[in-house]
Amino acid sequence: MIKKILAIFIVFFLCSKSNAIVLHNNNTPLNHPPNEIMGRWSTNASCVAISPNFIITTVHQGGGIGTLVVINGVTYKAYEIYGTNNDDIRVVRIKTLSGQDANLEHYCTITNESIESHIGQTVVLGGFGLSRGNDLTNYGIVYGYTWTSEANTTLRWGTNILDNIYNHIIVSDFDDPVIPEATENECSLASKDSGGGWFIRNGDDWILIALSSSTERIGETWFRDKTNPLLLDADRSFAIEINYLYDQIQSILNLEKIEIRLRMEKEWIYDTQSSQLYIDILYDHNNNSYYNIEVTHVNETGQNYIGIIPTGNPLIWSLHAHDGGYIYFGIDVSITGNVGGYGRCTIWFKVEMLGDIDRNGAVEPNDMSLMILKLNGLTDEYDWEFDLDENGGTEPGDMSILINILNGLW
Repeated sequence: MIKKILAIFIVFFLCSKSNAIVLHNNNTPLNHPPNEIMGRWSTNASCVAISPNFIITTVHQGGGIGTLVVINGVTYKAYEIYGTNNDDIRVVRIKTLSGQDANLEHYCTITNESIESHIGQTVVLGGFGLSRGNDLTNYGIVYGYTWTSEANTTLRWGTNILDNIYNHIIVSDFDDPVIPEATENECSLASKDSGGGWFIRNGDDWILIALSSSTERIGETWFRDKTNPLLLDADRSFAIEINYLYDQIQSILNLEKIEIRLRMEKEWIYDTQSSQLYIDILYDHNNNSYYNIEVTHVNETGQNYIGIIPTGNPLIWSLHAHDGGYIYFGIDVSITGNVGGYGRCTIWFKVEMLGDIDRNGAVEPNDMSLMILKLNGLTDEYDWEFDLDENGGTEPGDMSILINILNGLW
């Protein structure tokens, strides 16, 4: 439930800064963002990964360049800090302790979609820090909980309803678990959750919409009135919307972006052939002089049947298919610059069975008919589709290979 709007603005300026999760049942929601996108900021706050090398967090908890950040058990340090049009939101580039790019594998999505459309929907909150302590009772009725006293070393997730938004401040309250408005994992913020994330789900993606900012009181969380616990009186948690900062945040993230495009020499290949993979650099803010490039398989099928071989040019790689019949495989390319920046892209590619010229899944007489037409100059199909021996053209030798395949001799 939400108290009157006037009370919301009065309380907000008196509330404590926050950063952890208090739950009625201390159970983790079944669905929540990956743990790997959440981080610990120093010893007193949280943060969220929004790109391979950038996090976002609040300002009021302090810290700056050199502050230690722990994500997925690995310690990084704040390397560069960028302010935003909200005085309590900052975007931070992080690096390893040895000064290398963090290159985080997991990070969340942000959006410029209006948040008003999500009012009344369930949000998932994540943060490090204090949790539910002892019950607070009066007349034998529980009206709230104390907070524990611990370091910000435990990540907790909870849920709530996005009740309202005022001037980019999101409000949710900590409902009594017995009322219909309460979510299954109803939660509130507590000390040491500032900078933690508020998320909504969009298909398979978790969208970061806000950062935890503050709570209504310090040391305790109430959901009923202390003097008369028969009355509902839910404490409120506050978060800062980041959607309206989208363009500014993206301009900061573009400082590290290396945009690449992947192209294959051929549309598809036979399972004994090869093709060149070309990597085009479309955008590089840092004007790197050279790049470190990693080319890997997306799935196990590709690992078993597709060889990845570097050439003398780091932007050109050779893919060699092994005898395995039809395969649909993905190649993932990640790139880092010597000055800075990171890019990643994936391309999917088909391998067909040798001799299956019409690509219907089998080598049969119709493939022989197509080969005859090609040898007689009666089709303008690409030569490489008929060049079974890969000698650069279509000739009787390719016909011989096809005959052997049809007779089970290849």
